[in-house]
Amino acid sequence: MNKDAQKKKWPISKVSCFAAGTLAQDYSLLSVGAALGEECGPKFVAKSHKPIEEMTVAVPGLTTTAYALFGLTLPQPKRIICLPYNHIIDAILSGKADGGVLIHESRFTFPERGLEELADLGTLYIKQYHCPIPLGVFVARKTLCQKKSAAITEAMERSLAYAKSHFEEMLPMMLEHAIEKNAPLITDFINLYVTDETAHISRTGYHAIETFFRACIEKKILPPSSLELLS
Repeated sequence: MNKDAQKKKWPISKVSCFAAGTLAQDYSLLSVGAALGEECGPKFVAKSHKPIEEMTVAVPGLTTTAYALFGLTLPQPKRIICLPYNHIIDAILSGKADGGVLIHESRFTFPERGLEELADLGTLYIKQYHCPIPLGVFVARKTLCQKKSAAITEAMERSLAYAKSHFEEMLPMMLEHAIEKNAPLITDFINLYVTDETAHISRTGYHAIETFFRACIEKKILPPSSLELLS
């Protein structure tokens, strides 16, 4: 989705918050659909302890918030490789990577695969920046008229409210599209990432996104223009 948004493929798309910062010239931030929280950060895992500076680390993409959080909170590794998020655990187990940054379902399942958590990037980020972690957001092309954008936002808000109040009805559909066909895992996943901020980004949420952008600008991994997404 991050790559498609870079190509301006869709009028509305969910993207990593970090990727959204690179899209400010062509996209606007929607107030619905965000993933922000305090205990939902990516996990940095490995089979064994080793100095990060000597590691090959697998990340789920260079435009992901997970990769940005790694760069904001930990030393630079010897080498970075990019893999689909659900391939990172296998890459560590096979020796293709020494460690990896896990997101989505993988951040729940790594202990049963014999991997060890070296760092919770969310915990490190909050300790350093004192605000929630902005992981993903929805953006709309600026060429989309304001009336359509508002109508889509309202429809998404109603959809989220319905799904929340009819969770058992929604669960089979979610399992159908999930990589991990595990109802308790998917329930934990939804409870962790779908919050009040998903229904509508609060003032605290906007502040969290701005703080993240400013941290990335200071690190020179996002341009100053990223802040235009919030205007």
